[in-house]
Amino acid sequence: MPAERMTVSEWADGWLAGRRPSAATRNAYAAHVRQDVRPRLGHLRLDQLKRP
Repeated sequence: MPAERMTVSEWADGWLAGRRPSAATRNAYAAHVRQDVRPRLGHLRLDQLKRP
């Protein structure tokens, strides 16, 4: 999928899949994405993100 059409949630899935930390660290990363990133930003496309 072209990056400009990818959502933050889809990007986060790929980012998590590319990491090979310890199980505890991976679980912490996944929890942060699930609890913090997806509810607030997951629906946005990457090209919709702007700097403050």
